[in-house]
Amino acid sequence: MTDSAVQAQVERLRQAAAPFFSFDVAQAAGWNVALSECVEVPELGGMGIHYGNPTQLDNDGRLTLLRPEVLLYVPDADGSMALVAVEYIIGEDDWPYAEPPEFLGQALHFNEQQRIWALHVWIGRANPAGLFADFNPEVSCENAADR
Repeated sequence: MTDSAVQAQVERLRQAAAPFFSFDVAQAAGWNVALSECVEVPELGGMGIHYGNPTQLDNDGRLTLLRPEVLLYVPDADGSMALVAVEYIIGEDDWPYAEPPEFLGQALHFNEQQRIWALHVWIGRANPAGLFADFNPEVSCENAADR
């Protein structure tokens, strides 16, 4: 997939995800299962809180651009939740192949602890580490204590 084709797909994703910049809308649409606390590694940055959509998580190894399995939010100082990224996930049992799955021209990363293949796409907050990096140095969990 060419860079311009990937950028066009990411733009389609941003447009489709626009309603989910409202945390309440995302929750009502099914991304309402907290899969993690706020994730942050001091030397790498943060990911935020992972909210899964149960109907998307059972994907049999097939990813759909406009229906990511997970939305990532970080709490802001005012208590609101800011969408920072989406995450595509394939369960280990749903990918029996030797090579990692690919999506948006990227190889998914294997998370040993979770036993999943994953790809982050930073559509809500620019990531100086890269659009598809796991962690974002601009994301912090400092306001997550009350969540």
